[in-house]
Amino acid sequence: MNPTSESPAVVVAGAGPAGLTAAYVLAKNGVRPLVAEKSDLVGGISRTETYNGYRFDIGGHRFFTKVGEVEELWHEILGDDFVQTPRLSRIYYEGKFYPYPLEIWPTLQNLGPVESARIGFSYLGAQIRRQPPAENLEEWVTERFGKRLYETFFKTYTEKVWGIPCTEIRADWAAQRIKQLSLKRAVLAALTGKSTDTSLIGSFQYPRLGPGMMWERCAEHVEGLGGEVAMETEVTRIAHEETSAGRRRVTEVVLDGAMGERAVRPQHLVSSMPITHLVRRLHPPAPPSVVDA
Repeated sequence: MNPTSESPAVVVAGAGPAGLTAAYVLAKNGVRPLVAEKSDLVGGISRTETYNGYRFDIGGHRFFTKVGEVEELWHEILGDDFVQTPRLSRIYYEGKFYPYPLEIWPTLQNLGPVESARIGFSYLGAQIRRQPPAENLEEWVTERFGKRLYETFFKTYTEKVWGIPCTEIRADWAAQRIKQLSLKRAVLAALTGKSTDTSLIGSFQYPRLGPGMMWERCAEHVEGLGGEVAMETEVTRIAHEETSAGRRRVTEVVLDGAMGERAVRPQHLVSSMPITHLVRRLHPPAPPSVVDA
């Protein structure tokens, strides 16, 4: 298997949002990318599946940013098919819907005065008590919201979504996922009708046919600019060597697709594949300690 003479300047591993955005920006700047995607759909976990003529999102991927450059890029890719959409998020608990972002009066009516008071006193108690540094999600959320609210909403939801007990999820993961949400700010937002939290936005932008539409269109732009998006094509081997400057560089990338295996020699590799997959495709292999980790 000899490397092809028409090797691209850059190989991009993975046609999710990160990989396709990288390929699009490269192609706009005159660099010819080759995007290799293992599955038959672009978009990764932001893809939109189609079944019997109906479209299904793999997760609720809303588009919201305060970064103007990112906003411009989205509109550049999708144009008029990128629309403003009101947000309707609700928590279903014990047969009742709770509006989210928090609306104080419907929430109090649903919970009732007794349960509302319990949550309030639990929250105040958590603020007064001095706790050791939180080690897991249960401790982290309880410290900031009180035990009662944690058990009412956070515990059941988190364990249902992730499939593991909250005591086995690290506190730093919780801090990353829930970093901008606070009970105090949520209540103030409910009372004033104003919120600065990105997690509490009242509307967002959304592709007309689901998030996958953004990445389908992005792939079309990449190909229109001279790049290649190879579907059902897996990166199986990444050869690398040490340079005279003591750094490592990719020398060859082996792709396995519908037309069989082919090897290319790009100047650069952009990887958006899971890092566990990337490490196992390196040749020579990574040190055993890295593979084990």
